[in-house]
Amino acid sequence: MDPLRVERELRLAGAPAALWPEVSNTDRLNRALGLPALTSEPEPGSFARRARARFWGLRLDWRELPFEFTAGRGYRVTREFPRGPLARFTGGLTLEPAGSGTRAVVFGEFAPRGALGAALAGAAGPLAVGRMAGLIRRADESLSRLGLPPDLPRAVSPADEGALAAR
Repeated sequence: MDPLRVERELRLAGAPAALWPEVSNTDRLNRALGLPALTSEPEPGSFARRARARFWGLRLDWRELPFEFTAGRGYRVTREFPRGPLARFTGGLTLEPAGSGTRAVVFGEFAPRGALGAALAGAAGPLAVGRMAGLIRRADESLSRLGLPPDLPRAVSPADEGALAAR
């Protein structure tokens, strides 16, 4: 079956560099979306990882390919499911300068396995991408209202001259 691609384009007030710290923390975004915590381990002989999580009481297992992450411009992840209604999911975010703001595209591509997978992708795909787009928009609105968060104070501690000399 052909994959279902869902995307939402957003015009945001913030510049990509200002938005990036807020939208690139994928663990925080996943929690905000209500996705379950996952565990993973390296796949021997590969850069992929084997991951698992419980979602709505079901155990999900997948192979996660290396995250494509370009600071300030976007990210993309592909997850391959050995069983279940979806064979593969690829999703992410792109950011492009647009005048003084940003053109953002949130996307998900859902490759179904059979009729149940097609129905699930058709129902859950637009919902998931829409929720992610909503989080990105809220981050932009927060930056517009409050501005960039202040820099954290830097701790100044004396150098260990002995360790520096040894190295």
